[in-house]
Amino acid sequence: THTHTHTHTRAHTHEPQNLPVLAPHCGILLKHMDALLLFADSDAYLPSLLPYVPTFAPLLDDLACHLVLLRPHMRVVLPHLEVIAPSAHRFVSAPIVSENADVLLYYFSWVLRLPAVGRRVLGAPGMPRIASLLARIMPKWPVRGGCAGVRCNFDGCDLEPSVYAGRVGKRARG
Repeated sequence: THTHTHTHTRAHTHEPQNLPVLAPHCGILLKHMDALLLFADSDAYLPSLLPYVPTFAPLLDDLACHLVLLRPHMRVVLPHLEVIAPSAHRFVSAPIVSENADVLLYYFSWVLRLPAVGRRVLGAPGMPRIASLLARIMPKWPVRGGCAGVRCNFDGCDLEPSVYAGRVGKRARG
């Protein structure tokens, strides 16, 4: 006799309630499936990220290359996502911020713990450039220890967001 067992993950057990959130964004989600699969292995992240699908799905053409850079830092990013999400589009041309999210949050998460202050700071003129500079100069060893010198490779990222494709020769400004 053959015994057939089924395993169900949390994502499968909640499919009907997730469908209204995911269905309107199926096209863009499928287009960026490779980048999104980085988050599929963890039931800890998927339920927490689901409410942000309507916010981030329309931005995936521009932000998808940031996902691989953010994945190692999700446990420190998730608690602040409610404050970060409204300004994420401003950081399209700043992958170094995503690459060093752990370091930036180590030093500056206290700002994001005050949601009104965090939103104002992230929305301030020039903040993507300031955050990029801080990501380069802040000491990484208190956060990463012996891995402080390891850099992410984002050579394959299209750092010119599609939103700005019609503006030849101009880069996104924060």
